Amino acid sequence: MNGTSLQELMELGGWKSYEMVLRYAHLAPEHLSNAAARIERAFETVTETVESNSTISLR
Repeated sequence: MNGTSLQELMELGGWKSYEMVLRYAHLAPEHLSNAAARIERAFETVTETVESNSTISLR
């Protein structure tokens, strides 16, 4: 996939739904681990910010 989004794969492959992209594109497992790592880094940044501020409001 090399960083290609599902939307881009859908357009490049000529598929009309994400279901078809998932069925035929055969997404690499490392794609999910890379996405999980990005989410974890973002969560760590938020956690560090919250810990450094005495008050925070999440809405």
